[in-house]
Amino acid sequence: VALLGLAAKDAAEARRFVDVGARARVELDRFATAEDDDDDEAEAAFVEEADEADENAAWRPWARALHDATPTCGKRYWSSPRADTFPVRGANYLRDRIKVLNRGDAQFALAAVDLLWHRDPAGIEADDGERKGLHVCGHPRNRLALARKAYEGCDAFTMVVTLVVPGPPAYTLAMYYVCKDPAALKDQATPLGRVARPFFFGDDDTYRDARFKLTPRMLDSNWVVRKAVGQRPAVLGKQLKQWYWRGADYLEID
Repeated sequence: VALLGLAAKDAAEARRFVDVGARARVELDRFATAEDDDDDEAEAAFVEEADEADENAAWRPWARALHDATPTCGKRYWSSPRADTFPVRGANYLRDRIKVLNRGDAQFALAAVDLLWHRDPAGIEADDGERKGLHVCGHPRNRLALARKAYEGCDAFTMVVTLVVPGPPAYTLAMYYVCKDPAALKDQATPLGRVARPFFFGDDDTYRDARFKLTPRMLDSNWVVRKAVGQRPAVLGKQLKQWYWRGADYLEID
């Protein structure tokens, strides 16, 4: 009976999940309706809401330029969970292994998301025959390059995280995170700066591999799936080859 109930719930919510097998954004936008907007409001508890002061923050102009540079996947398909819903290591974690809910703001804000179609990444090789990353930000018409043309500011820094789905057809989900305080990433007087500076601006990919974590979070799924996925952080660099591309104002993690 319990399984039948879960199956019924999944069937009722099936319209909210879209197969992106057809060519990316054009196909996705066909499914957006006024009714879907109500679903976004219902999930507001999970979304980071900006107050008036945040809207006027110094990093906002770059975030807007990045978002508006070229059409992005609609907000119907992505959002940013509040930072205070994630457990982080407590002050005495090395002794008691206890995590606590985060009390601070996120250092980065998700500004835009792209779903890109491309040839199979397995066929993208360097001169020596070794597979290399996609380097989305290296494309001449990439979102960062277009945003720079409309942006009149300074000290902007963006972290771009791409999740590659092999094909054919092959897709890449590119997420653009704007740093709220770029100077803090280089401040060696703080714990954040001591970790962030070598991660974002250093040359050691091994250092990055050992520290970049992905935390799974199922916000809309049945109980069985949530329990199976969990929320345990995964250090992806220990399992998968990751490529890093650094520019003067960005770090791309492929």
